[in-house]
Amino acid sequence: MQQFIRHLLLTLGFALLTLGILAWQTINFDLSGLWSFTVNGSIHPIVPTALGLGIIPSTLWEIVLHQFKDQHGG
Repeated sequence: MQQFIRHLLLTLGFALLTLGILAWQTINFDLSGLWSFTVNGSIHPIVPTALGLGIIPSTLWEIVLHQFKDQHGG
């Protein structure tokens, strides 16, 4: 079950990253309004991009550590 949750987190990270980049592309990669975190009343696309980039490495690290522990009897 823990492995399933890790893979769901990894999927969430990639989904947020993809969503953020696609949404950011629709506003021509404009950074105006970044510090208010909103563009036209919605969240700036850099926010889900940053969340995705934050989730992916830590989740991958946990998956790798879990695999290493299983292979080496830790």
